[in-house]
Amino acid sequence: LLFILPFNNNRNNVEGAATIDTFPKSMQSQLGGNLFSANDDISALQSIDGISFVNVIPLSTKHKYWGKFVLKIPNEVNVADVTGFEFQFRVQLSTEIGEIYIFKIRNYESRRWEKIKSTKQIRWSTQWKVLSKSKDINNLNAYLKNGKMTIQLVSKSDNDTLTIDYFRVGLVGASTTNDFITLDKTNYVSGEDITVAYQSTNQGSTWSWVAIYPASADETALPSPSTMWLWASSCTSNQGSFCSGSLVFNANSDHGGQSWPLCDGEWRAHFINDQESPYDTVLTSDAFFVSGGGGDCLLGSCTTATSASSSKTHKLPVNGDIVSNIAFSSCYHPDNQDSNALWYHMRNTFQADLWNWLGDNIYADGTSMEYKRTQYNAAKEDQYYSNEGPIGEPKIAVTGTWDDHDFGANNQGDDYTCAMPSQNEFVSFFDIPASDPRHFAQGDNQRKGVYSSYTFLKSNNSGVGGIGIHLINLDARTHRSPTFPFNGSCQLGESTMLGEEQWTWLEAQLQVDSEIKVIGSGTQILPPTDQQSRNVNEYCAYDGSDGSFEQSIADVGEGPVWRGTSYESWGEIPQDRTKLLQICQKSINDGYTKKIIFISGDQHWGEIMAKKMPSSDLYGSSQMLYEVTASGIDQNWIEDIENSNRVRVRSSSDNAGSGDLYDNECNFPFIYQGVKHDQCTNVAHTQEWCSTQTDGSDNHISDRWGNCDDEANELVARDKIAYSGENICTDNYMHVCSAKANYGGISVDWDKHEVRLSIYTPHENTAEAAAIVIDF
Repeated sequence: LLFILPFNNNRNNVEGAATIDTFPKSMQSQLGGNLFSANDDISALQSIDGISFVNVIPLSTKHKYWGKFVLKIPNEVNVADVTGFEFQFRVQLSTEIGEIYIFKIRNYESRRWEKIKSTKQIRWSTQWKVLSKSKDINNLNAYLKNGKMTIQLVSKSDNDTLTIDYFRVGLVGASTTNDFITLDKTNYVSGEDITVAYQSTNQGSTWSWVAIYPASADETALPSPSTMWLWASSCTSNQGSFCSGSLVFNANSDHGGQSWPLCDGEWRAHFINDQESPYDTVLTSDAFFVSGGGGDCLLGSCTTATSASSSKTHKLPVNGDIVSNIAFSSCYHPDNQDSNALWYHMRNTFQADLWNWLGDNIYADGTSMEYKRTQYNAAKEDQYYSNEGPIGEPKIAVTGTWDDHDFGANNQGDDYTCAMPSQNEFVSFFDIPASDPRHFAQGDNQRKGVYSSYTFLKSNNSGVGGIGIHLINLDARTHRSPTFPFNGSCQLGESTMLGEEQWTWLEAQLQVDSEIKVIGSGTQILPPTDQQSRNVNEYCAYDGSDGSFEQSIADVGEGPVWRGTSYESWGEIPQDRTKLLQICQKSINDGYTKKIIFISGDQHWGEIMAKKMPSSDLYGSSQMLYEVTASGIDQNWIEDIENSNRVRVRSSSDNAGSGDLYDNECNFPFIYQGVKHDQCTNVAHTQEWCSTQTDGSDNHISDRWGNCDDEANELVARDKIAYSGENICTDNYMHVCSAKANYGGISVDWDKHEVRLSIYTPHENTAEAAAIVIDF
C-alpha cells in the first residue's frame, strides 16, 4: 500500500505489500502514474487540483527540524497487517555545502522521535537526489495519532534551502478492510429519529465521535462547532482498535447540546477522531435530507436561553478587599469529580481569599445560549463546588475570564458570531452587577469583552495599607484575529489578540501603582512561538521574512530553535505577545509594580514558567516575568510538551554542545561508563556536561547530552524551587500533567516580601506538586 505527499506513483511493490488493484476505484485514482527518478521532469506535477507540489523550506539553524510531514493512513488499511515502512523522497539542495542529517518518525507510544538512519547520500551537490529508507515495525499503532503518522527530516546545514518534489511512504504487508458509516434512511421528516450506523476496523478510539454537518461542508476541514454530535460509545479501546455500533439523534439524546430538530436541508454524518478543529473525518456518509419542519440549528445562528439561571450566587470581589492568597484553575468538568478534595484543599489548606477562573469554565461549544445556560447552572450547582468550593459558606470571592469552550467553540476568536449573547451568559454566571461595564444593562455602552481588573489591599504585621495585588483579567477571545487560515481571513502583521480598545485599557492598567500585578489569560503567554512542529508561514500572523512576525520573536531574545507548545498560545501572534511582555517590562522599570505574574489555563496540565526579558532602550533594564498554568478539574492531558521558558529544577544544558540555547534539563542521576552522576561532570569532555535523557535504568543515552550552563543563568535559583516529582511529563518537575486535577496558588508574605507560586494536586500523595518563591 502506498500513500503519498505530494506525488502520484505506482511503484514496484515490496514483498508482502498490497497491489494497487486491491483498492477501490476512488483510491486507484489517487495512486495512478509512475515513480519518478532523479532525472525526471516534474513540471506536470506543479498544480493538481490547485495544490502546489513543490515546497521550498529555508534552513537557517544547525539541527533545525525543517521538514514535518503529517500523513493520514487511508481508511482501507488494516493496521494490524503492517510489518514495516518504506520511505522515498526526492530532494535538491541549493548549495554544495549542505547535507540532510537525520530522518525520523514519531513513536507516540514511547513519546520519542525514532531515527531511521542518517541520510548522508545528499551532500556536496546541488543535483536532484532520490533517497530511499526502510524500517521494520511490530506495531503500526505506536506511530499513529488520530490515524496519522508524523515524519521529520533534520538538517545539518546552515543558510541553505532544500526543495522537496515528492515524499512517499509504503506500508509493507498492508491489506484493506470494509469500513462504513450509513444512515437508516435517505429522507427524514423534521423531528424524526436519525440513526447512524458505523464500523471502523482500525481507527476507533475512546475519543471517536459522530457528527452531523451540512452536506456542503469540507470533510477534510470541518469547522467547530458541528451542527450536532454524539460520542461513538462503542469505541472503548485505544487508538487503532475495531469498533462498530449505532447512534440515535433525537429530542432525548444529548447531541452535543445543540438545538433539535435539524433544519430542513441536505446533511452528512462523519466519524471523527480529531479533537482540534478543523476536523478531518475518518468516514463520511452519503448525503441525507430533512424536510417538512425547520428548527433553529443553522451554523452561525444564536439561540436565546429560556431556562432560569441558577439560584446559587457567587460573591464578587471589591476594590479594597484584603487579598494575599489567590487560587485559580480552568477547564472544569463537574461530572468528572468524585470527591471534594480539590475544593476542600483550596478552602481549608491553602485558605484562598479569592478564586479566579481562567476559561473553559464550562464546556458548551456552539451557538445555543440555552445550552450554555444549562451548563453554567450545572457548574454552579455541582455538589462539591457549591459546598466546599467558593459558593459554599462562608463565600469566597470569585472572578475570572473565559476561553474558547465557554466563549464560543474550539479555538474560536472574532470569527464567533455570538460573542455578545455569550458574554451575557458569562455575566449571569459570575453574578456581575448591572453597574459593571460588562453587563448587558449598559445597553449601547456595554463593554465588548469580559476583561476586568481589581486592586486589593495588603495586610502585614504593621496593619492594612497600600495596594498589594492588582489583578487584571484579559479577554483573549472576543477580539482575537484568526491564528490559522482555517479560522478565517488572515490579518498578517495586523493580527491582534486583544483588539485596540482592550490594548488601550491594559496600558492604562499597567500604570496603576501596586506591589504585584497578576494578569490572567485563558491561553498561555510565555511559551515561545512553536517553530519546531510548524513552519512559520502556517501562521496567519506571519508577514514575511523581513516582517514584524520574525522581528517580534527576535525582540524578546528568541528564535527558531526555541521550543513552545503546539497547542494554542499567545505565541501564535508573536507581535502581540512581544507587545505584552515589553509593556509589562516597562511597567516594572517605570516603578508601577515590582513583579508581574501571568496566570493561564487551557492546557489540562499545570506548569511554572519564567521569561528573562532582554534590556531595551525603550522598555528598560532586563526583568524576569513569571507564569503559572493551572488547568484541569477533573481532567488531564498526558503528553510531553517542550517549552524553553519552563523553569528547570536541575541544571540547564544546551543541545549536544551547540552553545546556542540552554533550555534542556539535565537528567540526574545518570550512569556513564559505569559511574553514577548526580551533577554535571567533565568526564570525557572538555567542559561540564550532563545527560538529558536516560533509559529505565538511568543509563545515559549516547546522543542525548548537553553542556551545562552557569548556575547564575538559571531562570529561578535552585534554592527557591520545590517539587514532588509526581505526575510529571517531559521529564520536567515543573510540568505536572497526569494528576487527577490541579489548581494554582499565589501566596504573598508581605512581611518577608516573598511570593510563592504553586501548583496543587490535592488528590495525589503530595498536595503541592511544584512551587517557586520570588523575592520582591
